[in-house]
Amino acid sequence: MIKPLSYKLRSAIFIFSIIITIVANKLIVMNSIDEQLEDAKIINIAGRQRMLSQQITKELYAEKINKVATAKERLAPLLKEFKSNHQYLRFENTRFIDVVVIKKSYRELQPYYEIIVDTEYNANQITPTIEVARFSKIEFSFLQLMNTIVFEYAKASENELRRTKEKVFLLSILSILILLGQFIFIIIPLLRSLKNKNEILNHKNQKLSDFTNITSHNLRGPIGNLKSLLSFYGTATDDEDRSEIIDKLNTVVSSIDTTMNTLIESIKVRNIKTTKKEPVLFSKTLAKTKDDMHLDITKANAKITADFSAIDLVQYNKVYLESIFFNLISNAIKYKSPERTVEINITSEKVANKTVLTFSDNGLGIDLKRHGSKLFGLNKTFHKHPDAKGIGLYMTKEQIESLNGTITAKSTINVGTDFIITI
Repeated sequence: MIKPLSYKLRSAIFIFSIIITIVANKLIVMNSIDEQLEDAKIINIAGRQRMLSQQITKELYAEKINKVATAKERLAPLLKEFKSNHQYLRFENTRFIDVVVIKKSYRELQPYYEIIVDTEYNANQITPTIEVARFSKIEFSFLQLMNTIVFEYAKASENELRRTKEKVFLLSILSILILLGQFIFIIIPLLRSLKNKNEILNHKNQKLSDFTNITSHNLRGPIGNLKSLLSFYGTATDDEDRSEIIDKLNTVVSSIDTTMNTLIESIKVRNIKTTKKEPVLFSKTLAKTKDDMHLDITKANAKITADFSAIDLVQYNKVYLESIFFNLISNAIKYKSPERTVEINITSEKVANKTVLTFSDNGLGIDLKRHGSKLFGLNKTFHKHPDAKGIGLYMTKEQIESLNGTITAKSTINVGTDFIITI
């Protein structure tokens, strides 16, 4: 079985996914900006070539009207720039040089370029009329080809920009899906876990508060009595009085001992993190309980029936289950109605993948409106029975809840009580 990822690892994956998504988006956008800048440079240089060809022709016309020196000074840098631009566009530009139309246009442009770059001027050899004629013949075709090249560059750049936008859009959708998936499979379970842990913590805090109050309440009285009896014993002058006080002291000490043992047992139950579970049968547990309580059952003439046909075998703590059966059956016998024979019915059923065990009796019943909140409290009794100590139901609830189960009660006075256990 694959072990589920820890919440720390899940959180790390979530944060890493966010970082990767942000970085990927940023890289695509930055790369797109760089490409657009390069495209703008290419288009700008291609457009500049058209302007340079016109300026070169203009300077050649200037020579024709005998402005040789001025024309030469102006023409030289124009030719130099024209050569440099052509070199970049034809051989150094790698973005769109392999586009079919652009490649063909440059091939057709080459003869005109050679005419332009072969134009040389110096002080002793000037043939402006011939050069002007040569340029006049090629300029229109040259400008048409350059217009084609610029248009193709712009179209290719727009196509690249569109593809980049599509990539960014798809990556954005993917990022949203990733983040949504991470939120569903990581954040929501984490929030649920935190909520559950918070509820468990609140429950434990409440239990601790109740336990503190119980301890304080149950020990304050006996300890107060103990101090008073010790004070009386110190002032007693008669042996008979002292003997009576000693008997009372033994009773108080016994009460304190019982309370302390109960509290210690309760702490043990709460502190068990993993209680051993094993396959146990309800029917077998009931049979053992009947054997253990044979005298009490016989004395009360109790009739115990059971139906475990829905479910009999469960995974549970054997000792706890025996204790639950013992306490609830003992409780039903202890608080029997004097008007009728004790009848106890135990059934099991499956409800929403949970096992529900119900103990029903026809005893005295409990006023749940009045005592419901204290029903499972320590040392809480609701009938004047000499053996009532309010420990059985408290320990039963502690044991059931320690295994993540629940116990509730339904009761009607002088009709009986149902204890419903979910395990």
